[in-house]
Amino acid sequence: MKEIILVRHAKSSWSNIGLKDYERPLNKRGMHDAPKMAKYLTENLSQIPQLIYSSYANRALETAKIFHSTMALDTDIDIRKSMYHSDIDDLMHVINETLDEYNCIALFGHNPTMTYMVNNFHDSVLDNLPTCGVALLQSSANRWNEVQENNTQVNSIYIPKALFY
Repeated sequence: MKEIILVRHAKSSWSNIGLKDYERPLNKRGMHDAPKMAKYLTENLSQIPQLIYSSYANRALETAKIFHSTMALDTDIDIRKSMYHSDIDDLMHVINETLDEYNCIALFGHNPTMTYMVNNFHDSVLDNLPTCGVALLQSSANRWNEVQENNTQVNSIYIPKALFY
């Protein structure tokens, strides 16, 4: 069985309008929510990620680094430009090319793609995976290149406002 943790980046700052979109950092709420969510997951997941993929956009990478540090992970962060302005096929490509030695991976990215990914594997429709929202997917596949819609489902969705506010 393979597990996928989808994480939408934490809340980003719009205070500096001169920054390019991919340069935007996390704002105060993002810096608050990311470590709390990472700690919550560490305490409540059956597996922690053995490999992290992140969009190269600053807000996604900052979120990934906070999770990496808070969860005390012993892995590198694989930074992917293809995960910025991505679609479901881009993320499935990342998942399907993962080495089979890993059983649990995390992907840090952006909306609307993260919401689309959740809905692709979920029975009901999620309107929006909010910032720092997390979806845990489980697949009956034994190999990453076999993970697909018919053998993978959303097991849990974690939303910061529902947990911490």
